[in-house]
Amino acid sequence: MRPAAGGAAPQMSFSSQTLAEIFRDLYLGERSGVLAVARGNVEKRIYFDRGMILFAESGAEDEDLGRRLVGEGKISAGALAEARRNISEPKDLAQALVNRGLIGKETLSHTVRYIVERVVQSVFAWDGGTARFNEGWLLQEIFESDIVLTFEVILKGIGSMVGFEPIQEAMKDLDARVKLKSPTPVPLERLALSPAHGYILSRVDGVSRPRDILALLPPGEEGLACRFLYGLLVMGVASCDPPVGDGPFQVAAILRDHADTIALEKIQEKMILETYEGMRNKNPHEVLGLGSNPSRDSAERAYEEAKERFSRDRILPRLRERLRAELAIVESRLLEAYLTLTQARSSDLSARREESGGATNHVGVQGPVSHHTSWS
Repeated sequence: MRPAAGGAAPQMSFSSQTLAEIFRDLYLGERSGVLAVARGNVEKRIYFDRGMILFAESGAEDEDLGRRLVGEGKISAGALAEARRNISEPKDLAQALVNRGLIGKETLSHTVRYIVERVVQSVFAWDGGTARFNEGWLLQEIFESDIVLTFEVILKGIGSMVGFEPIQEAMKDLDARVKLKSPTPVPLERLALSPAHGYILSRVDGVSRPRDILALLPPGEEGLACRFLYGLLVMGVASCDPPVGDGPFQVAAILRDHADTIALEKIQEKMILETYEGMRNKNPHEVLGLGSNPSRDSAERAYEEAKERFSRDRILPRLRERLRAELAIVESRLLEAYLTLTQARSSDLSARREESGGATNHVGVQGPVSHHTSWS
């Protein structure tokens, strides 16, 4: 397996939350070459062929192909030493072992998969680091790239990702329906799925939102299920409707939207609680923010404006649920204040009309009485 001449991209920094997008871009871009990821003095290399993961290696004892094969008893230490004398780079070890008849390809492939999974999961467990992709076609002589293996390995990496909690909270707040792309870039029927994964796939139907999908799962399964759903989105197997930002799914976009939601939630919570507390010692016109003796039209406008501020469409669902009792009291006091003011105004007007009508009748009655008196 030898990379042909190619270019090296600039080194870039990554966090645990953005590493999956690097793998996704290589996968969807069908890139071939070596991804070198590093943290401190530790470097690990992941080999790609047309976007699919082919091989991985590092200096760690359990991630070194030769030492792992010896540890598993698949080759002897002497055979390993002999094979290594005839190679210039560690990545060429597998070819040398097979060429010398020291191991079969099938036996070798199981160990290679173990190392690939271990390397990918270990870098996802980092909180960050640097990455550089060295472009170049990889001449396959031993390893065969596999789309299912690649997808499963990346999903396992996401399963070990640190710092996922903010993503999980953002996913649960995502106000978008999720649906599978057609055709899917991965043969989903070939994936080894758990019952929870199968359930999630059945609900990625273009109708359900992430919170709807996760709501029926036991609490202990929610985290793993959310990682799987995130993996579907970040790898381009599923998409959001409406889309979250432009281009491929970006975790920064949902975290930004989540942060905006949290900020709005705090503003609304403060408004609700301050209104709730402030209503306790206020009379009806103060409840509606009016001066004393307001007109009926003023009371109606103030009530409609206040009702709109606390309407179901304006208050975030999670906050409406959490402060349900306070909102019920606020809505009740607003209506009570409105009815008190408008009914009082109506009663006042009726009383004035009656008073006015009564005065007219008094004059009419007194006329004849006076006349009769004069008659006496």
